[in-house]
Amino acid sequence: MRIIQLYSYDKYIKQIENWTKDNTDPNANNIQKFVLGSGTMTEFLNDVIKKSATEKPIFKKRKFYVAIENDEVLAFADIQIEPDMELLGEYHEINILSVAVNPKYQSKGIGTTFIQNVIDCNINNTTSNINVFVENTNQKSLNMFKNVTFKNNKKFNSTKKEWDGNYLLNCSMIDYNYFNGYELKQITEKSVEVDQLNEWANLKNNSALKKYTFKDQEIDFTELLKDNLVKTLTNVKPKSYVLLHNNEVVGLVIFSLFKNHHNSDKVCFIRHICTHPECQNLGVGAKLLDSVIYNRQNMLGKDYDIILADIVDDNKPSLRLFKKMGFNIVKEKNNYTASLINPKKTNTRRI
Repeated sequence: MRIIQLYSYDKYIKQIENWTKDNTDPNANNIQKFVLGSGTMTEFLNDVIKKSATEKPIFKKRKFYVAIENDEVLAFADIQIEPDMELLGEYHEINILSVAVNPKYQSKGIGTTFIQNVIDCNINNTTSNINVFVENTNQKSLNMFKNVTFKNNKKFNSTKKEWDGNYLLNCSMIDYNYFNGYELKQITEKSVEVDQLNEWANLKNNSALKKYTFKDQEIDFTELLKDNLVKTLTNVKPKSYVLLHNNEVVGLVIFSLFKNHHNSDKVCFIRHICTHPECQNLGVGAKLLDSVIYNRQNMLGKDYDIILADIVDDNKPSLRLFKKMGFNIVKEKNNYTASLINPKKTNTRRI
């Protein structure tokens, strides 16, 4: 099987036109019914390609693929790549608009292999989600997509009823791609990574860390971690995580988990968050906060009702970070309090 990207006036278009008009097979006929309307495949492709060339850049590529064997079309797919409007940065979604398999070759695993290859051709480190809508009566397509497995061993999520009873199938790639190349690791004052923390915390170009996070004191992460472990109430569970890149520490977050005795809210209090001076303004802080808020790689281990942090009055970088991650910032005397209520219900924000 060869996978070929299709363009207007391609010699395979007529084949697709012929077998998508087969009224005896509803799956093959889906393209004619829901995508092409009353036009022909040639007219459809020409129209879409022409529009793609004149649309605003924010609407990304529309692509058409065929699976070919012995010069015969086995399957067809129509996808669209567009920015993920819920995420900041260059993240994009792959929307599978239509897939059809030649009626002669259905129920042979061709569709599953074909769509897997199409996705592999387009997925990269900025892919956030892969989505497909399937008619609720199209059981063959539902089964096919459930069998598709991605490079990071994820499958389409279980179906959800959307759009007048039809199904939306989704695979979120952001957990895998957002942390690709990075490793989160829980540490204590005896962890080997603490030596690295002490080294970069005292670099000359890291004065902001002392000023904002440790109030101009000399920094000893060994003592800091020990202090956070000892000086806590019995119902408080302190956690410390480093973010590693190529085994080098690039960031640290320390937070405590506890229940509010007034209203039984589950609270996560962020005590410290800091970034290696050479890795600042590269999204490391956002990755750490994202890990705490959205339970990336099970840092919290359960849902929390509210996440809090105290920020020194003139710590502009931290204020910008917490604002962009969706926190509500309130001025209190000489510092700020950042709060995020019901974090699981809040969309991920990235810088």
